Amino acid sequence: MDRRIAILLLTIFIDLLGFGIVIPILPNYAKELGGSAMWTGIVVGIYALCSFIATPIWGNLSDRYGRRPLLLYTIVFSTVAYFMFSFATTIWLLLLCRAIAGLGSGNISVAQAYISDVSSPEKRTKMMGMIGAAFGMGFILGPPIGGFIAGELGFAWLGYITAMLCAINFILAYLFLEESLVEKKTKKLQIIPIDLYKQSFSIKQRAFIFIYNFFFVSAFSMFQITATLLWEDKYGYNEKQRGYLFMFIGLCNAIVQAGLISVFKKYLSEKKLVIIGSVTMGLCILSIPFMSKNLFIPYQLLALAVMTIANGGIGPSLLTTLSLTGESNEQGALMGIFQSMGSLARLAGPVIGSLLYAYDIHAPYICAFAIMLFILFLVNGIFKKQESSVLSV
Repeated sequence: MDRRIAILLLTIFIDLLGFGIVIPILPNYAKELGGSAMWTGIVVGIYALCSFIATPIWGNLSDRYGRRPLLLYTIVFSTVAYFMFSFATTIWLLLLCRAIAGLGSGNISVAQAYISDVSSPEKRTKMMGMIGAAFGMGFILGPPIGGFIAGELGFAWLGYITAMLCAINFILAYLFLEESLVEKKTKKLQIIPIDLYKQSFSIKQRAFIFIYNFFFVSAFSMFQITATLLWEDKYGYNEKQRGYLFMFIGLCNAIVQAGLISVFKKYLSEKKLVIIGSVTMGLCILSIPFMSKNLFIPYQLLALAVMTIANGGIGPSLLTTLSLTGESNEQGALMGIFQSMGSLARLAGPVIGSLLYAYDIHAPYICAFAIMLFILFLVNGIFKKQESSVLSV
C-alpha cells in the first residue's frame, strides 16, 4: 500500500477509535458530573456541531495551503482535546474538550481531498471505500477498548491513551506524509465560507449530493440513536450484548469497505449502487422493530449485515461522483461541505429519532424508511452528466 494512503487511513482510524473509546462512557460520565438529561445530549451533540462547522473550513484552507499542514493542525487539535479529557472534572470542561475534539475531526474532509489528489477517477471509489473501512475498524475496536480502560485503569486513562495515539499519528504524518496538492488556490480566502456554500448549492448536481447525504445520514442516525433503547426495551439486551451488536455492524462495514466495494464496482455503476443501497437499507431499518423476540438473533443479525452492505456502496459512490464535479484545488472544500452536511444530520437525526421513539418505538424506523424512499427522487440529479464549474472562494 502507498505509504501516504496508509498514514491517512491511520489518521482516520485513530479519530474513530478515540470517538469509539469515549462515546460509550460519555453520557454516564456527564450525569456523574451533575448534568441533566439535556446536558448529556448537549455534551454528545457538541462534537457533531463543531465538526459541522469545522469540516468545510479545514477543507477550504487545505485547498489554499495544502493538505499536509492542515492534517497536522487537526491532529494537534485532537491530541489536545483528549489530553484535556483526562482532567475534565466539570461539565463545562467536558463540554470544551468535546468541542475541540469535534473541531479536530474535521480532518476527514482533508483526508478525502488527499485521496482525490493521489488516485485516478477509476480507483477513487475503492480508495474512498478504504476510508470507510478505517471508520469501521475504529468503531469495532473503540467501545471494547474504552470499556476495558475505564474499568481497569480509570476514566483519566481514556484521555491519556487516546492522546498518546494522536501524538504518535502526528509524528508519523510529520515525518512521512508528503504534500499531494500541486495547484493551490490563490484567490481570496473566506474563513467562514458562506460563498462556498452558496456556489456549491447553486450547482444542481452538487446540491443533490449534499441534500441526499443529509437525509441519508439523518435516517441512519435515527436507527443508530434508538437501536440501543429498542434492544433493551423490547428484546431485553444488556449493555455488553448491545456493544457486541454495534461491533458486528462495524465489522461488517470494514469488510464491505475494504474488499466488497471493489467487487460491487465490477458489476454495478455508482448510480445503481445508490439506488439498490437506498431501497435495501430502508427495508432493513424498517424490519428491525417488528422482529419476533424468539427469532431476534438470526433475523436481526441478517438485517444488520444486509443494511451494512447496502450502506457500504452509497458513501463511496457519492464521494466519487462529487469529486468529479470539481477541480483538484477545490476538492478539500467540496469534501468539507459533504462532511459538514453529515455532521448536521447527526444532530437532526438523533433529536427527531428520540422524539419519535418516545411517541412510539416503531415510529423512527418507519420515518427512516420513508426518508430512504424519498431521497431516491434525487438520484437522477446526482448522476447526470458532470457540470464543469470552478469554485472561487
